[in-house]
Amino acid sequence: MEEKIKIMEQGQGWICLEKPGGISVHNDPGRDLISGLQKQLGPGSTEILQPVHRLDKETSGLLLVATARDTLAGLSALFTEGKVTKRYKALVHGQFEHPDQARGTWDIPLTKSAGGRTDPRGRGKRVEALTCFRVLDHSLHYTLLDIELFTGRKHQIRRHAKLAGHPVVGDPRYGSPQSP
Repeated sequence: MEEKIKIMEQGQGWICLEKPGGISVHNDPGRDLISGLQKQLGPGSTEILQPVHRLDKETSGLLLVATARDTLAGLSALFTEGKVTKRYKALVHGQFEHPDQARGTWDIPLTKSAGGRTDPRGRGKRVEALTCFRVLDHSLHYTLLDIELFTGRKHQIRRHAKLAGHPVVGDPRYGSPQSP
């Protein structure tokens, strides 16, 4: 990762940064976001650099990174206890019935591991997965959604959108075969 990482806010034991789409958070040593942040801050500048939550490689948004172990434990507990609101915007294929007032919930159980285009629920034991959405805008072929996650399954928004018949635009894994 060569470009400078944009730090939005920083405090005692944490950094909030802007994660661009197309970059892995921490699974590509030397090229991922955490490696880039470590290089930008300089060696030994923090106790740890550990993401507090996940964002898919393709997803852009704000990412909270702990720089101290005690802060990581405290922030992780807030996420685990459901005390953090997780909001996203997604552009999906198709229109919703009565789009000007559309709100809804996707509550199809999913496996903890990712499925694929032909099996987005995943194989094996399925667990609760809850996604709420509100239509923000729409056109003839697309709808912009404001999404709130209440659980955190791998690729949850992408999988639920696919199962609801409204795959996320540009999603190569769960998206429409006609418009990957």
